[in-house]
Order: sequence, then C-alpha cells, then structure tokens
Amino acid sequence: MKNKNTENLIHLFIANKDFWLPPLGMWVLVVLLLGELMWLPAGQFMGGEAGGNDFSFAILPWWQFALDALKHGELPLWNPHSSSGMPFIANPQPGLFYPPVWLIGLISPERVVGVLIALHLWLAGWGMYVWLRSENASTWGAWFGAALFAFSGYFLVRASAGQSDVLMTQIWLPWCLWAYRQVERHFIQAKVAPEHKLARGFIPVILGGLPIGLSLLAGHTASFFFVAAILGTYALYLALRAQSLPDDGSQSDYIRNRLPPIIYRLLSALFSLAGMMLIGIGLAAIQLIPTFEFLAQSTRQDAGYNFSAGYSWNPGYLIMLLVPNFFGDLINTGYWGDGIYVELVFYVGVLPLILVLLAGGRLRHRLTLWLLALSGTGLLLALGQFSIAHRLAYQLIPLFSATRAPARAGFLFTFAIATLSGLIISWLETAPDCLNSPDGNKLQIDTRTAKTAGWVVGIVAACVILICYILYIVQRDTNSQVGRLWHVANYTGLFLIFFLGAIALLSQWLKGALTGTQGAILALMLLLLDLWSYGRPLFHAIPVPQKALWQEAAALFNNDPDLADCSDPAGDRILPWGLNLFDHNLNIPYQLNSIFSYDPMWIGRYQEFTDAAGRLQSRLYDLLRTRYVVSDVPIDFNDIPGSPSQIKKVGELRIYERPEVFPVAWLVHRVEVQPKEAILTRLNDPDLDLHKKVVLESLPACSVNPASEPESVSIIAQGNNYLTLNVNANAEGILVLSEIAYPGWRAYIDGDSTPVLRANYTLRAICVPAGTHEVRFAFKPTSLYIGAGCTLGVLILMLVAGWTGFRRYRAARVQMSAPHNSELCPEK
Repeated sequence: MKNKNTENLIHLFIANKDFWLPPLGMWVLVVLLLGELMWLPAGQFMGGEAGGNDFSFAILPWWQFALDALKHGELPLWNPHSSSGMPFIANPQPGLFYPPVWLIGLISPERVVGVLIALHLWLAGWGMYVWLRSENASTWGAWFGAALFAFSGYFLVRASAGQSDVLMTQIWLPWCLWAYRQVERHFIQAKVAPEHKLARGFIPVILGGLPIGLSLLAGHTASFFFVAAILGTYALYLALRAQSLPDDGSQSDYIRNRLPPIIYRLLSALFSLAGMMLIGIGLAAIQLIPTFEFLAQSTRQDAGYNFSAGYSWNPGYLIMLLVPNFFGDLINTGYWGDGIYVELVFYVGVLPLILVLLAGGRLRHRLTLWLLALSGTGLLLALGQFSIAHRLAYQLIPLFSATRAPARAGFLFTFAIATLSGLIISWLETAPDCLNSPDGNKLQIDTRTAKTAGWVVGIVAACVILICYILYIVQRDTNSQVGRLWHVANYTGLFLIFFLGAIALLSQWLKGALTGTQGAILALMLLLLDLWSYGRPLFHAIPVPQKALWQEAAALFNNDPDLADCSDPAGDRILPWGLNLFDHNLNIPYQLNSIFSYDPMWIGRYQEFTDAAGRLQSRLYDLLRTRYVVSDVPIDFNDIPGSPSQIKKVGELRIYERPEVFPVAWLVHRVEVQPKEAILTRLNDPDLDLHKKVVLESLPACSVNPASEPESVSIIAQGNNYLTLNVNANAEGILVLSEIAYPGWRAYIDGDSTPVLRANYTLRAICVPAGTHEVRFAFKPTSLYIGAGCTLGVLILMLVAGWTGFRRYRAARVQMSAPHNSELCPEK
C-alpha cells in the first residue's frame, strides 16, 4: 500500500509540470546568466561599476553595522556613527525585517547580495509565469512574459547599480496579482458553497496579504507605490469587465438586489483588495510605522515638486527603448548622456516592442485595454517635469509625491509590455492558422504595414551605422570624442541584428512555415539572446571599495594616544572635508562617528542645523562635539580666529583639531525662549554663552536655579541605544547633551521617567534636580513596539488561515480520492 501511494505521488508530481517545471526552468536561466558571479571570493561582490555602487556605498555598511551591533548584544536601533546619530531601525533600505536579508547572519554580506539578486530574478520570473497562466496564457507565452519581466533592462540595470532594494520590492508584483486572482475566484465570484463563502473567501484575502507585506518589507517603500498602483487598477478593471456575479443563494442577495451590478462588483473588489492591503500593511507594520515616523521628521516632509521631479526621463531617450546604450554605458566607454543612466533604462528587447506595436491593439484578451493604458501611463509619468501628467499625479494622487525619481514609472511600462507580449505569443502559439482570418474574434495583423515599417526602420538604422563609421574614420586622428560614434554604430548594429531576426521570425511564423510551438520557442530564444546581450555585460566581480581617508583615520584614532576616541558611541565626532557624497558611509565599518552620511533621509532639524553651520569655525559644530576635521587635501582657513589647527599628517591624510568642543553633556542654569525660526540665528550669536544658557522653544516644566558650587557630569556606561551618566548638580537645572533629539529617546533619573526636551534647535535635554543622580537615556521607540505588535498579530492570523486552508484542501483531496460505493461493495 505504501509503495502504491508513493507511485501515485511520483506520478502526480511528474504529471503536474506547471508545479515544478517553471521554478526549475527559471532557476536554470538565472544560473546561465549570473551563475559564476553568485559566489565570489571574500572582498568581492556582484556589481557593475568598478568604483562601487549603492550596495557598497550604503547597504553593505548598514548590514555591517547591524551585524556588529548584534554581535555586541544590542539591537541595531540607533546608529551613532552617521549624521551625529540616526534612527537606524526607521530606515527601510537595509531590509532588516525582510526574511531573505537574514542570510547576512549565515554568509558574508558581500556574497549575500549576489544570492539575493539571483533569488529575486528567479522569483520574478516564476511569479510572472504563474500569474500569466492564471490569465489563460499558454505555456510558452507565460515563459516569454516571465523571461522578459525577470531579465528586463529595468531590473538588470538596477541590480547592477546596487539598487537591490528596488528589485526586491517590485518583483513581488506578479505574486500579488496572482493572489488577487485567487481572491476574485473564491470571494468575488463566489465559486464556493454559500455556507462556506465567508470562511473560504477570507482565507485567500488573508493569505493574499503575504506578497504585499514582503514587498513592503523588501526595503524600497517608495517603489511599492507602483506595485500598489498596478494591483489596485487590476482589481478595479477586473470588476468593471466582469459579467454579473452568480447567484449563490446567500443573504448577500439582499444587498446585491438593491445595488446596480457594476456598483456591487466594484464594492466587492474594493473590499477584498482593502483586506489584502490591510493584511500586507499589518505584516510590514514593524518596519512601516517607524519609517513613517521618521518620514514626518525628515528632510522629505516639505521637499516640494522639484525634489519629486528629480531624475525625469528626457523625451530624447525614446531611442534607448531600441538602443539602450545609444548614449554610452557604465562599463566600457562611459555614459555621456544627460541624467543618471540607471534611472533611464526601460529596455524590453526588440521583438516584444514589435509584437505590441503590431498586435497589441487587436489582441482579444480581457486585459488588453488595461495593459495598453498602463504602458502609456508609465511612459507619461516617467517624463516627469517634461510632461504635465506627472505634475497632475503629484497634485491629485495621494502618496505619489513620496515616489520621487519619475523615471521609475518605467516599471509600469516594463510590466505591461512583458504581459502583453506574453499574451500575444500565447495567441500566436495556439492559433497560427487564423492570423488573417476575417473572423472578428481573431487577431489580425496587417503584414503589408509591418513589412513597410520594417524596411523604414532597417534603412534608418543602416544609415546611422554607415554615417557613424564614416565620421569615425575621417575624424579619429583629430577628434578625441569620435570614439562615441564607433560606440553608437556598434550598438545600433546590434539593434539591427535583433530587429532583422525578429522580422524574419514573425514573417515565417505568419506564413505558416513554423508551428505555433516552434515559433514560440524561437521567439523565447531570440528574446533571451537580446536581453542577455544587454544585461550580462552589466555585471562583474567588483572589489569592495575602501576609502583611504577612512582607513588611515581609523588606524590613527585607534592607535595614537594623542587623539581622542572617535569610535565609542559617545566619543568625539569627525567632520570629513572634501569627500564624495557616496563615501560618507564608509566610516561605519570602522565605527568612527561622523556628522555626515549617505542616507535617503536625514532628520529635518539636523540638516537645517548643519546647513546653518556653514564655516568649519561655526560654534554649531562645537555643539555637535565635532573635535576633528579630516581631509586628504590641505585646507586653507585664511587665518580666521577660532580655526582648526593641523595636528597630524600621514601620507595625504590631514587631521585638524577644532579649538573648542562641547562635552557629551553639561549642566546649565539659564534658559532663553525663542521661536523655532529664530533659534539658529541666535545660536550663531557670539554673545550667547551656550555653556551657561540653553535655548528652548517653550519654558520647561521645572524651575532653574543658579549654581553656587562646581558641578560634574561623567559617563558611566554607553552603547548604541543607551547612555548612562552620573550627574552631580548643585542646583536644579537643565542637562544638555550633544546628542540629537528624536522621538523614541527616553530619559530616567534614578530609575524614574522624565520628559526629554528639544534644546538648541536639535539637541536632547532634561530637567535635573539638585543632588547626585544617575541619568539614563535609552532609545525605546514606541513606533517599533506598536509595529511589532501589529506584525505579530497578523502573523498569527495568517498562520491560522494557512492551517485552516490546508486542512480544507487535504479534506477535499481525500474526498476526491475516496473509492465509490461500487468499489467498496462490488456486485457479486
């Protein structure tokens, strides 16, 4: 009996190819593309530009900080090494709560990025295949759409540039769409018995929140906007296109009979979609609530339209849809176009564009209108400041202003083209003999128009190639920039090869020289050759960049007894001078405290504070405990009084010491109240003695009395998330810290909680009574606790729903496989 069951399972596994073949085949394709780069030697990672990318400049230092904090028994809640202190837990980009990122605890972070990129390209293709099959795409049509989505230029160029968080966020889209399809079938279309409608209908809604939650946790919350936009419009479009809902005989008929059918369908879709979204948001609440708290305090709160419209897609880049390297590349010749190359690539291959242009408007599928509108909307929004559409969306659509980088709307275009071309391939595969049928329900392609357009494009491309070659030959000895023409000619030639290949394939397919399956397989092979020819050169084994300034500074501060310690959380801070923006996080692995950082968001008040500092001699830097200025170039202070003086020089590294720096904490017994707008100006007033007076925005709850005897403040213990002080106060006063004020910091005097004040515009302070006290500051953000509670509750709900669904599925399988009565009691 056991052997028989085993044979049945094996037979079922082999027969159900849609269960195991797509993930296996997709993994093979990913390994063929990136296999040798997925596991590199120590000190190297899979990336693009040799100088490093967003992974090496941002995500890798963040991961290293998190690992170091955990090794020392602390949660990575507050990062004291960046921008004088940052709420690390509120930054979504490290993806600390995203399960795949937990691999950094098992293997080195440099290797993890290659594994994550490969894993998510695989998930992208597999998810797209599953969803397309649920939308009645053929097997090879689903493979075509899956390969295009996973290996599109949009994803590969971002993976190469280290924007793994964008990739990890948006690959969950097809899984979200597939989950909604299950909700639509079970809940909206009521394809279950009336007495089980709620129980069985809500299970897909609850479990459908899983891919939404994972997308939100993956690290790039702004990119989730486009995932949500596609999912939301998909649900509404299906509701508008659906036929009248079946009568299930339940009490819901009371409501249904009193509403127009279209209103009932829309309400059902909105209700189920809202349920999925709430579950997904609840699952990701542990990250989202701290992030939105940070957003309210950050520089992005009042950024304005110009900030949101940054990185717009210039209309001149339409040529990059055909020749993605027309304006150069990042690896070989360099990029000479306007804007950032990574944000401008939406390359989907030549064949898919031809398919959509020829047949997209005539495809008989329920999603056609939605996909065409989606692709057009994506391009219009990507134009950003060059199109009124983006400004209208900024003004009218909630949360759209938080997306920034309009060019990332190219994701809508990429997804729509992948889906449309997959559905067109499905039609060509299943009905090749009806291409020119007069039947209105069949797809018709005007072959004469296609041939004419093909000749025009081919001739134009050939002329571009010829002109570039001629100009290159004529000017190569006199013009140093003429190599760009050679580059343009080569990549235009590559486009022409794939264009002619696509035309040849389609012409033979339309003539009936190829069967449907043969044509689909050849189309898939041509697509992979096209996308991989563009995408594979983007990836190399890149050494982890090291900034000599930080290396040498760390060696000096750790070994020279004449220099103060700048690595303890409460140690003195460093002002790096003349650094490239991208190098401002490379201090984190050395645990040096810097007043700057390379982060997506800064605390708004802190940025205003440092902007107001201006000169290196500013007393605002004194308040931040900025003892040292480090630079790899000499600094001329023009003999300004109070300027830093050079105290060390090792190679090109120069260390300057600032003459007057505040301690970690000090007591004051005088208060001055100023409105927020006047505080920064007042702090720069040389007549204000900040050692004796503190500037607040309102009177404190305590009284402040003058001190008649010496006082002292000393450090007892310190860590990333806490600071314990011994305070000996002669009279009631205010303890001011050179630490940043932020919600979540709590203060305790001898174990009793006390309010934390914002002092001197952006610093922490508390009222302290007279006497000797132990004062403890601890970072315990309420937002994190609330988020953790929500996430835990949703996880429990999902586990219950999953277990219930599994039991129902198993019971149904047992009932289907049970022998009939005639088999149990055969006739004699």
